Amino acid sequence: VTKPEYRQNQFGGTIGGPILKNKLFFFGDVEENRIVFGSTGTYSVPTPLMRQGNFSELLNPSLTGSSPTVLYQPGSNGTALLSCNGQNVFCANQVDPVAKAILNLYPAPNANGGRTYNNYVVNTNDINNTASWDGRIDWNSSERDQAFFRMSYTNSRGDYPAPFGPLLDGGSYGSDGPTVDMGQNYVLSETHIFQPTLVNEFRFGYNWAHAQFLQQSASTDVAAQLGFGGIPDVADNGGLPKTTVTGITAFGSPLYSPSIEGENVFQILDNVTKILGNHTLKMGVSLQSVRVAVTQPIESRGTYTFSGFYTSSPGVSFTGSGVADFVADSMNQAAISNFFSFEDVHWYNSGYFQDDWKARAGLTFNLGLRYDYYQPSEERHDNQAYWTITSINGPGSGTANFLLPNGARDVAISPQFTNLIAANNINLADR
Repeated sequence: VTKPEYRQNQFGGTIGGPILKNKLFFFGDVEENRIVFGSTGTYSVPTPLMRQGNFSELLNPSLTGSSPTVLYQPGSNGTALLSCNGQNVFCANQVDPVAKAILNLYPAPNANGGRTYNNYVVNTNDINNTASWDGRIDWNSSERDQAFFRMSYTNSRGDYPAPFGPLLDGGSYGSDGPTVDMGQNYVLSETHIFQPTLVNEFRFGYNWAHAQFLQQSASTDVAAQLGFGGIPDVADNGGLPKTTVTGITAFGSPLYSPSIEGENVFQILDNVTKILGNHTLKMGVSLQSVRVAVTQPIESRGTYTFSGFYTSSPGVSFTGSGVADFVADSMNQAAISNFFSFEDVHWYNSGYFQDDWKARAGLTFNLGLRYDYYQPSEERHDNQAYWTITSINGPGSGTANFLLPNGARDVAISPQFTNLIAANNINLADR
C-alpha cells in the first residue's frame, strides 16, 4: 500500500472601504479550502476458500492466530460435524446464493500473508472542500443613527469513499459517502440616539443551516438488486443492511443514515439604555423562533448479525464461525426501524431589566431581573409519540403509557402492536 495522499490548497482575500465619505462603508471577505486527505484502513475479508464454503483454514492456527476452530452442521446443536469431502466444508447445495454473491463483492485479500484476519489494507482519499464569505454594509445616516447589515455564508462539501466500494460499503457514520454542511446568517442592526442619556438598539437576525450525511449508494436500491427483501425503497434509503459477520469486517451502510438536518432560526432583539443621575438603566427583549427538521432513521435498511452460533457446539470454545453461519443463511439476530422525519418547532423568548447604581465613589450595585421562556418543542405534523414510565418494579417488570399525538388518535393501529404492548404492561393512552 502506498503512502496516503495529502493535499491542501487554501486561498482568499478581503476588501473594504468607503462608498460615501463618512456615511456608507463596505467590507467583504472570501475563503476557499480544498483538501484531499488519504487514510489507511486495515480490514478482515473472506478468503477465496471461504467464498466457496470451504472453512478448512480455520483448523490451521498459523492462519487464524488462535486454536483450531471446528464447525458443525447448522442447526445440529453441535451433534454433527460440518463435512463435505473433508471437515469444515459446505456442500455446494448448502451455500446460500445471496451470501455467496455478497462474499464475492468483498475485495480480495492483499496483506498478512494469507491469514484469515487483518488481510486487507487499502488507502482511501477523502475530500473536503469549503467555500465561505462575509459581506457587511455600515451606514451612518446621521449623528443619531448608525445601522449595519451583514451576510455570512459557508458551504462545505465532502466525499468519503467506502472501504469496500459503493455496493458493499462497510463505512461508518459521518465518514461514508457524500457530506454537506451549509450555513447562512443575516443580521440587520439599527442604533438610534434619542438624546445623550437615551439610546435604543434594534436587531433582526436569521440563521439557516443544512447538514447532510448520505451513505454510499443512497440513491440506488442495492438491497433488492442483491436479493435482500423487505428493505423500504424510499428516497435516500439505498444501500445494504448493516450486517455484522463475526470473523470478517461488517458490510453494509451505516446506521443513522441518511442523516439530513435543516434549521431555521429567526430572532428579534431590542435593547434600551437610559441614564438617570447615578443610575444606568437597561432593559430589553429577545424573541426567537426555532425550527429544526431532521431525517435520521436508526436502522431503516435493517441490521443483521451472524455470530457463529448455528455452526457451533453451544458452550464449547473454538467452535462455530460467523462467516459459516452467513454462508448457510443462519441469522442470529435482525432488526429494522421505520424511515421517519420530524420537524420540531419552539419559541425561546426572554426579557430583562438591569440597574447599575453608582451609590458613591468606589461602590456600585448591579441589580437586575431576567426571565427566559423556553417553549417545549412540538412536532409540526404530529409525527411523534411519547413513552412515559408509570412504575418500575424491577428488571423485566413495571408499567408505562404510550401517548399518541392528537393528530394520530383516530388512526387505525395494528392489533399485533396493541397486543404486544398490552403483554408488556404498556397502556395505549387517550384512546
